[in-house]
Amino acid sequence: MHRLYVEEITETDGLIRLSGQNAHYLTNVLRQREGDNVLLFDSSGQVFDATITDAGAKEVVLKLTLQYRPKEEQSVAIVLCQGLIKGTKMDYVVEKATECGVSEIIPFYSTRCQFTETRKLARWNKIAIEASRQSQRVTVPVIKAPVSFSDLLSMIKNQTDSRSYIFYEKGGTSLKSQVLPDDIKTIYTIVGSEGGFSPQEISEAEATGVTALYLGSRVLRSETASLASVLLLQFMFGDMVYS
Repeated sequence: MHRLYVEEITETDGLIRLSGQNAHYLTNVLRQREGDNVLLFDSSGQVFDATITDAGAKEVVLKLTLQYRPKEEQSVAIVLCQGLIKGTKMDYVVEKATECGVSEIIPFYSTRCQFTETRKLARWNKIAIEASRQSQRVTVPVIKAPVSFSDLLSMIKNQTDSRSYIFYEKGGTSLKSQVLPDDIKTIYTIVGSEGGFSPQEISEAEATGVTALYLGSRVLRSETASLASVLLLQFMFGDMVYS
């Protein structure tokens, strides 16, 4: 059954009406017609089976037939804080981090970033929606507007019930030495851009309570380090199953 993300599932007498891009996607991309069944999910985690009752050129009407109990994601939310990187590399990080289960992505710029702003926020949100649909997640991660490294640290410092890590190629402690208290609800993983972090930035992060982690002697590309950090944290503290 095809899955379709809707910002908010709002029904009237058991019917939902879709127009614009969603209607176009159903009828022209998925080639769905009257009588076809679709699974709808939205930003709040609602999931419904729905049957198309009218597939018009500008509007598609669906009858909601079954509501599922939302599938819970991991109890510990993982937030990826990603230094801005060039070209399609950031697209790749957004897509794969979404598939791996992050709850939020916060782009940031630091001293070694090659740029400090982007016009790709809407594009990244679309990528996250599609990646959530493909991986059968019930929520779509929030993609925040880029912030400075200092502002990122200030934001993280003010969060309660959280733990934060910064991945540094020149040193730090090992991840397997970390023990997560039961009251921790959010983990922030901070990964730099192509140029990594300066020693001063690592010191600034540690001064605000962020733990520097070392992944070993291999020097990873930024996009590789991002996914490695998310997968390791999912394995250690999240919902990744190894048997």
